[in-house]
Amino acid sequence: MMHLSESREIHPSYINVISRLGKNFVINFPKLYSARHCVQVVHSVLHISDTIHDFGPVHTFTTFQYENELGLLTRITKSTRRHAQELIGYLHLIQEAYCHLNNFNFMNSNFANYLFTRFACHRKSDDSKHCQLGHLRKEDDSVVRLLFPFAHIKYYQTVHVGRIRLCIRTYAEGKVADDSNIIFIFDNVQYRGKIRSIFTIDDGEPHLLVGYIANLTPLTCEIDDTENFVYHNILFATTTKWSYVPIEVNAFVEKSIFFRSSAGISYFFRQPTLDHCS
Repeated sequence: MMHLSESREIHPSYINVISRLGKNFVINFPKLYSARHCVQVVHSVLHISDTIHDFGPVHTFTTFQYENELGLLTRITKSTRRHAQELIGYLHLIQEAYCHLNNFNFMNSNFANYLFTRFACHRKSDDSKHCQLGHLRKEDDSVVRLLFPFAHIKYYQTVHVGRIRLCIRTYAEGKVADDSNIIFIFDNVQYRGKIRSIFTIDDGEPHLLVGYIANLTPLTCEIDDTENFVYHNILFATTTKWSYVPIEVNAFVEKSIFFRSSAGISYFFRQPTLDHCS
């Protein structure tokens, strides 16, 4: 229900589905967690559909980003008194930093890099697809070698596409964030996959060797006893057969999330917004 509520576009028919899913959740909640845990927050689920009807998808009025900014201000406030004056001063500094980073006629690169690191402002850039390779890898990939037997191949573990970092699946093991799961275009069709290798051919542009499962099934959830809802942003497959295809970086669309259940079912989640998946 919350994935649907955060969708990039809310079709009018979704509002009714969200409302029915919310009611079904609240009705079954005490059966799962006991009536003792039926607090106000659980009841508020009933009003999500009305809020979406009035204001649109929940990501347009979420307070997470606002709370992140409050966290920044809290961390940089050091004085034991006159907190308001100090916060106002830092807010003015952040505003000046943002204006400075977006004014190419008045740009000190060292100061700009400091401001970007300190306040995470977003500088305007036209090279959103600019690639920067990192972490040279010595191990050869048998699939890449089979596809390009006579080429000079260099392997890498990470690549930055603009400000988005991608990595190979082995590099992501044990990391908090898995940057190897992507959505990409192949033969004009979008696929979900995992990056097996990042490589260059004869010192050319970087390529990705991506593993994917061809036939994925949209998730079907039960609205009530009479109707099901098919949600295409969550796909799954019971097979463990992966296919591999080399793609150019330009075929990369966005990051995704991959999860394998204990039953061996592979799930691919598409993030509700581009801000989340970047």
